[in-house]
Amino acid sequence: MTYDEHETYRFGEFTLDVDRGALFRDGTEIRLRPKSYEVLRYLVEHAGHLVSRDQLLDAVWADTVVTNDTVTQCLIDIRKALGDQSQEIIRTVTRRGYVFELAVEPGNPAAEAAGESNPKQRGGFVRGLLAVALAAATVAAAAFWLLPQAPTKSETEAPVASGRQAIAVLPFEDMSPEGDQAYFADGVSEEILNMLARRSELRVIARTSSFSFRDRDVGVETIARELDVSHVLEGSVRKDGDSVRISVQLVDGESGEYLWTERFDRELTASSLFAIQGDIAAAVAAMVPAGEETSASSGRLPTESLAALERYYAGRRLSESRDPVDLERAVELFREATQIDPGFALAYVSLADSIINLSGYGPLSEMEAKDLSMNAVNRALEIDDQLGEAHVALAALYERDGDLTAAEASYRQGLALNPNYAAGYQWLGEFLGFTGRAEEGLHYSRIAADLDPRSAIIASDYAEVLGMAGRKDEALRQYDVALGIDPDFYVAYQGKASVLHLNFGRVAESVALYERAYSLAPESPYMATLLAEAHLDLGNPSEAAAYLDRARLQAPDQAWPEHIRLGLHTLNNSPDEARQSALTVLADVPYARVALRVLRDQYLADGEPEQALAMYSKARPDLQDAPEAVAIDDANFRVAIDVALVFERLGKRREAAALLDGVSGFLGNRQSNAYGRSDLYRAKIEAIRGNGASAIQLLKTAAEDGWRHQWWWELQHEAVFESLHGEPEFQELLQFIREDMDRQRRSLELASG
Repeated sequence: MTYDEHETYRFGEFTLDVDRGALFRDGTEIRLRPKSYEVLRYLVEHAGHLVSRDQLLDAVWADTVVTNDTVTQCLIDIRKALGDQSQEIIRTVTRRGYVFELAVEPGNPAAEAAGESNPKQRGGFVRGLLAVALAAATVAAAAFWLLPQAPTKSETEAPVASGRQAIAVLPFEDMSPEGDQAYFADGVSEEILNMLARRSELRVIARTSSFSFRDRDVGVETIARELDVSHVLEGSVRKDGDSVRISVQLVDGESGEYLWTERFDRELTASSLFAIQGDIAAAVAAMVPAGEETSASSGRLPTESLAALERYYAGRRLSESRDPVDLERAVELFREATQIDPGFALAYVSLADSIINLSGYGPLSEMEAKDLSMNAVNRALEIDDQLGEAHVALAALYERDGDLTAAEASYRQGLALNPNYAAGYQWLGEFLGFTGRAEEGLHYSRIAADLDPRSAIIASDYAEVLGMAGRKDEALRQYDVALGIDPDFYVAYQGKASVLHLNFGRVAESVALYERAYSLAPESPYMATLLAEAHLDLGNPSEAAAYLDRARLQAPDQAWPEHIRLGLHTLNNSPDEARQSALTVLADVPYARVALRVLRDQYLADGEPEQALAMYSKARPDLQDAPEAVAIDDANFRVAIDVALVFERLGKRREAAALLDGVSGFLGNRQSNAYGRSDLYRAKIEAIRGNGASAIQLLKTAAEDGWRHQWWWELQHEAVFESLHGEPEFQELLQFIREDMDRQRRSLELASG
């Protein structure tokens, strides 16, 4: 069957109309992206035959270089359109390709046309009304706790776009006399975007992606196609003294036709500016079916102070880079905004977010960051408890405190209030990944990427969740997607390095990428710490010490460089220095597991298990009062193993067994990945139970799978494996890893000259 032989193909209740380039179901068009349509057409033309990825790439993309993930996304789009969640229509043949399984018949174009009650409409409005009707179930799911709870495998990969009208708000052009108000023009368009984002049935592309077209000389139709939207809002701002002029145009993304234009000339005050933005959002919502506003916040004036608003706009622009210097300046600007207007809830949320990021990427200590950001979030919620962004920020703080139930509830509440909040889906996806639900997390990571397809940080975090799901090859490719968006985005280099380091055990290669990231963000103590950690695994303690010194100079109050330094002292067999480092860490993070483990092992070596138990009684009393009743989860299963060893050394075998049984049940059949090496934890359980042969076999499995992270610590210094040190198989395992690290270290030395 070839393309030229027939004008339409029929299969089941579907018709593929080649002349129109469209898919119909019972006469109603189902919208597909152009490349997805081409993939479907090729599969239909070769129905019943195996089609490889390479065939699809050659047929659809010709000389264009794309990744395999591009094909995957097209197949996700097609399967969603066909309702093929079970993959019975398009069957995947592992590592070989795809087979279109339905019987295909040539159709009669005239008959098909006669049977259509609703032929394709140009301009987008009739099609949009249909899309809104189809979206009702999806929109209802945005209510609190009604967001999808346990998506199937096919759902975890599906974008959120289908079934909703979509709009991109471009950055408004600065037409001010001095040309120095770009940040203000950005803020005006961003606030309109935020107002539209609270509409339940409208998919609003996030700021990062919409604004990525600022300096690209492309037409609206191209922008609409690349962002997969039906409408585009563009405009300009002229700020001149005490007056402002805002001109806007709503454009049909398919035809490029102007659907609505308006010009607003007003005296410049915060109230008048907000009123203009509200009028624009309402007019757009009336012309593009957008549903109801999901949050009571959407009708409130965020601030009556123009000065506060200007600082907020400038801070938002700086905070996106994740560069420590930019983040520090953003924190200053958000603080100034809240000082000017103590009732500016959004400024408090952005202040909290930037402080959290500054503790992750910059010099701020975790303890101080949590206190400051919690104060800011609480203040935002006092002002406006319907602000979705505030609930998401609160969720991130609950997560850091280990209150996973409260964290998930807050994430979902925030997204129910703001169903277009890309960062909220991004962080929920990461949260689910860190808590062992990575496949579910990918669902939300994909939604974030769909709402903000040109965000390098969202693309990077999506890659991170792929790594958590054990899909390490896909994770590497996704980091390349992030670098395609921003070739100088240091977080993507760092993430790719981490996959190579933590998932593949290719530590020498990771060092080169870590160094690239550090060259792009030389003020980041986090990057220096990661380099130190990689050099420890390679067996380069002097290099590790040099990077740790840099990190300490850059972040004297941070705990995590000291985390790695106590490992350095352990590697150098310096117990007094390791003890002091552990105490320093615990002063900032009282529940820091690694520091507690170092002190525990010293107490056990000194024959003082009672002291070790007393230490855990203060830090983690929940694991000791009634071990058999402890609810094991992602927040406590690792430390439960640590405490079980102490119980075992004290002869409290019932208590030890209760904790170990709880952890074993919790781990179940969970697969290992870089963020949760189940094989390593199971090895510890077996070693404590006295099953040495099983423990060694699990350690071998981990090593063969690429585990190298802190191998020297776990195998040579961890008290839990002391009983295995005399076993020949254990020594063979040690030798296997040592030789690999020696080989990698030499390759790195040769590469660096």
